[in-house]
Amino acid sequence: MGLAFILNTALSQASTFSAEELAPLQVMLAAQRSVHSLSADFTQIRALRTLRSPLLIKGKLWFQAPNDFRWELGEPPKTILIETHQGVIIIHPSKNQAEKRPLSSSTGSISDARSLGMMRLPGEGTLEEFQKQMQVLSIKTSGSRCHVEMLPKDPAAARGLASINFDFDRVTGHWLSFELVTREGSSLMNEFSNVQINPKIPRELFEYDLSGFKVTDEKE
Repeated sequence: MGLAFILNTALSQASTFSAEELAPLQVMLAAQRSVHSLSADFTQIRALRTLRSPLLIKGKLWFQAPNDFRWELGEPPKTILIETHQGVIIIHPSKNQAEKRPLSSSTGSISDARSLGMMRLPGEGTLEEFQKQMQVLSIKTSGSRCHVEMLPKDPAAARGLASINFDFDRVTGHWLSFELVTREGSSLMNEFSNVQINPKIPRELFEYDLSGFKVTDEKE
């Protein structure tokens, strides 16, 4: 799936996989370069050690290059995250509350993303750039589906994680699912559907009227 998810990293580590094994990743990365906008539905599946059955919630996401992003959880949305070049807004419509946070190159944005079950993965550029940021743990293919398990090389980004897993179509490079697995044994997976590549997205989708909301602004 063509969504340019970005992780900032500090360490580098050589891959132990062959060029043939890494070839599906190259297809996925190349596919991202033709994605200028994207919309998708998703089902979020949260599995906790304390629960017998996983929790399911529906959601939607939109992306507009270079860095406009909207992520909604729930129908109607219980949580909305909007990110633009101006910063990040986390909105709780039912509570009339919102949080404004500056864009961060460190762990703040990672924490925000993880709390919603999403993460900024390196999706643009070359395989070499990808490997500078991510340590690939395993790559498995079955038909047209490729399953990759990895961890960020940035210790702050990897803190508490056992692995980051994502599945994509190794022919088209489009994303199919994304999962965070913690060392404590819980997991948070997003399975994507109704993926639209390069749709026309209204600009107002990346805006939100906060009139009447209690707004917490970290920049103040």
